[in-house]
Amino acid sequence: MRIVWIIAAAYAFVHVVFAALRWHDMTIGADTGIFAQAILNAAHGFSDGPEGGSHFHYHFAPLLAVLYPVVALSRTPLSLQFVQIALVALTAPAMYALFRPYASHALCVRLAAITLLYPPLAAVGFTEFHETAFFPILAVLLMWAADRARWAWFAVIGAALILTREDVGMELAALGIGLAVVLWLRRQRGGGAGLLFGEPRQANATALAFGALGVVAAAVVTTYFRAVFATYHSWLPSREYVYSFANGPAQLFFAVVTKPWIAIPDIANLDKLGYLLQALVPLLFLPLRNAWSLLAVPALVIILASSDGGIYYVGHHYTAMWAPWLLLGAGVALAHMERRGAAHRAIWWANGAIAACIVTLVTFNPMHLGYYLRPQYADLASAHAALACVPRGASLSTHSMWFAQRGIENSNSTINAADGVDYLVYALDSPDLHPWTAKRLAANVRAGRYVQVCRFGNVVTYKRRALR
Repeated sequence: MRIVWIIAAAYAFVHVVFAALRWHDMTIGADTGIFAQAILNAAHGFSDGPEGGSHFHYHFAPLLAVLYPVVALSRTPLSLQFVQIALVALTAPAMYALFRPYASHALCVRLAAITLLYPPLAAVGFTEFHETAFFPILAVLLMWAADRARWAWFAVIGAALILTREDVGMELAALGIGLAVVLWLRRQRGGGAGLLFGEPRQANATALAFGALGVVAAAVVTTYFRAVFATYHSWLPSREYVYSFANGPAQLFFAVVTKPWIAIPDIANLDKLGYLLQALVPLLFLPLRNAWSLLAVPALVIILASSDGGIYYVGHHYTAMWAPWLLLGAGVALAHMERRGAAHRAIWWANGAIAACIVTLVTFNPMHLGYYLRPQYADLASAHAALACVPRGASLSTHSMWFAQRGIENSNSTINAADGVDYLVYALDSPDLHPWTAKRLAANVRAGRYVQVCRFGNVVTYKRRALR
């Protein structure tokens, strides 16, 4: 298994270099800074400045609390990028461990390589930090625990998954209950070939475990939504599911059920078809050859039902919610191939998938390295100098791409605001300066509410004037 750890270390090294370059070039966006701020405020409802309150208004993610020591000790959001890289890198050894009883060492090594080269998952380690980064490694470990009948581990991992995010909880509710029904109906099948081959070692216990996971996940998600609507009277991600015939997930679901001839054609588009092709082509459509890939359906439905094009593109963190299931389906298809006496054919297919992943990364890389690995603002020296004019611990507002650099220091710090904080730092010639922000900023300066304290090139630091 040493080669697998080498592969994982190589992936981690490359992405750590990428993260360091992006940090220096200030292309790590606001999300990483927002999460760092929310994690430091775990004891105060996971609040942060840009979201204007608790992160739970957007997503239910208590698992973020386990990262409090990381952020508190490092005092930099960059540490979250490194955690995300480690979580993705560890998915490869986990895949090897899961499949080793089912396939040869040679095939398992290739599955580990495919896992880290698979563009939808490889990109998760590159993008800004999100809580969904926990999902791939936890999903693979959950299957490992179920396959080996390690029920204590299954319970701990299942709880961690439920606490990852509410859409992960919805996914777990669907696949947990679905798996429980299938496994229960097949529980009389003998052979004990293993869970991945449809014959779990402890059939009844496995069915009950997945059923319990699904029921608990459904209960937690229901409780979360009730609390959100009782507290805020709305769930902010609902705006990602707005169509001419529906405003929010509930209306969308009702429309699909009652008027599918109207709803489905409006929901479907070529971009979503392209999204599915980008998921399947790098794996040479192997997931379609095994039913385990159906576990990806709940997550894909959640994503593809969205009206927001920013949700369904490969490279966004949402791919973490379905990528491990397609890898699982592809792996089982290859393992079956090998078991049926076609070992060379399985290796050939695995090598082909590795090649397809590499070709995709070279030609259609969802990480967009050419864009993110170069400064998006030319005068970085001025940007760093202007931010350095802000005293440590003071609240500030700045561009979204600069927020991660200093936003962690004060929970009132935010992005694209022109008032309400101690300092403002903006590049007056940047296209990222929103016209509304620029207009309000100019008005505040004219009124004397903010005064210029530093200027480097076109990057200006303003300080809020003390009220008399």
